[in-house]
Amino acid sequence: MKVKKVSRKRYVGKVHNIGVSNHPNYFANQILVHNCYQDSSAHGKDADYYELHRLLESLAAMKVFELAIGGGEPTLYPSFPKLLEHCRELGIVPNFTTKNTQWLRNPSLARRIMDACGTFGVSVEDATKVRELRTLLDYNGFEDAHPNIHVVLGVVSDWDLREILRATNDCRFDTTLLSYKSTGRGKDFKPQDFRRWLEHVKEAMNHRHYQARIGIDTPLAAEFEEGLINQNVPKQCYETKEGGFSCYIDAVEMKIGVSSYSKEEMVSIAPPKHGEEDHRTQYQKIIDAFASF
Repeated sequence: MKVKKVSRKRYVGKVHNIGVSNHPNYFANQILVHNCYQDSSAHGKDADYYELHRLLESLAAMKVFELAIGGGEPTLYPSFPKLLEHCRELGIVPNFTTKNTQWLRNPSLARRIMDACGTFGVSVEDATKVRELRTLLDYNGFEDAHPNIHVVLGVVSDWDLREILRATNDCRFDTTLLSYKSTGRGKDFKPQDFRRWLEHVKEAMNHRHYQARIGIDTPLAAEFEEGLINQNVPKQCYETKEGGFSCYIDAVEMKIGVSSYSKEEMVSIAPPKHGEEDHRTQYQKIIDAFASF
């Protein structure tokens, strides 16, 4: 299918995200669409802002200095800028991951988000999205912004991975490579071959004009630890055990786990009642859970 023209039209009404079970992608009118919501459904709900506010107070009391916000689609959360700004007030640097770049087309919203966040990650599946992001940032006066490009290995082809890394070099972006998940929707996913990913990383790191900064997530490091050792990657540059230095909190269900895909092992951190006691109770629950990981 060849797209001949793209134009904007004013629209007022509901916009729905379609979630298809057991696969990260689906086809709509012969166009491949990626499920951006983690285990999304038509009945999803936003986290209660009061509960989020209280959770941030607990994290600040624990001296948490950095927070990674995901989703769902965090940029569509009604109080998203306010949430980022409150993190800053508490001394927490908020980062977030998104597939949506429409907020960059709203100058006032973009400025609030960029002023409050530490950085942000954008999930992509081809190099075109990387270059479009650079154009959007430059157009809005964010020439010095260096977001992190997230790439799920197995979802992109070997050729696309190489082109994405070349594009991130050209655009002066950082990159994080993630392993595809074999749980939840990913349990029936058939990944594309990505055995050469270390070769592509090495090529990008030796780029003559820009030395790429490339990170890898914990499951990928655990799966390819031998290859990382053979490539003389310092051990302090990666982690192979989930929950070693971070954890995952489901802010809707108020549960904590070693990662977003440890649903069965997650424990509740919801305080039992409203009042001053809530903060101390939740604080202790988070500490006890993290110590058990």
